[in-house]
Amino acid sequence: MKSLPTTCLALAGLICLTPAGLVSAEEKRLSVTGTARLDVRPDTMEVFANVTGSAELNKDALKKFRTNRKRGMDAIAKLKIEGLEIKGAGVSVVSNAAVQQFQQRFGNMQQTTTNHTTFSETLSFNIPGIDHLTDEQVQDLASKILDAAKDAGLSLGQPNDSNPYYYNNSYKPQIVFFRLAHADSVRQKALDLAAKDARTKAEQMAKRLNLTLGKAVAVRDSFSRQFNNARQNVVVANVDNSANELSPTLHNITAEATVAIEYEIVN
Repeated sequence: MKSLPTTCLALAGLICLTPAGLVSAEEKRLSVTGTARLDVRPDTMEVFANVTGSAELNKDALKKFRTNRKRGMDAIAKLKIEGLEIKGAGVSVVSNAAVQQFQQRFGNMQQTTTNHTTFSETLSFNIPGIDHLTDEQVQDLASKILDAAKDAGLSLGQPNDSNPYYYNNSYKPQIVFFRLAHADSVRQKALDLAAKDARTKAEQMAKRLNLTLGKAVAVRDSFSRQFNNARQNVVVANVDNSANELSPTLHNITAEATVAIEYEIVN
């Protein structure tokens, strides 16, 4: 591919525009942009299950909930999976009678009302280090946890509680997710590679123009991550917290970084 010609314009000083950057003779700076792209395998698997306890009396509902929760957590702990961490999303309390009355108003169910209270919580079983495992090993781990949770009486997946009174026919409860826990280290690596790319471009441009390149005097950077999934893309830009980066499928994550750097010209 032929290189584009350098264009010089006489303004307040001599400004030379090139395909790789901009040189200002008045300010004696050279500006370049470096880019980097990394494909990274998710390192953490999260399996979700819901535990509930329901009864007419609140104290009985709470007792059932605590018993069911302990039984479920003990069942998963007995698997002795290395690094396994169990997290609770917090307890919610719902009046079944209120929900049923609302549904009856819209003709979604028969005219029967149970005056029960339900305590519930979504539990997540987090397994780190899956980036060092094969797909088959990850699948085996997920299967073990799902079987143990089901045998312990937990409901697999997360409840569709964005609106508990609305039934969506397209709703498909997801049980297992994958994410990148060490997103910050990936960010740093991508930015390092982008900075290296910028320096290489600056050195090449300085050599073409017979200039001596100095230190970097200004830097601007940006970073984004995207799951390589044709069916669902989850993109987060300039955010280090990966808590919201959950992919329903085990696909690589693409990390992209761009760095704009201005270098001083010393001659």
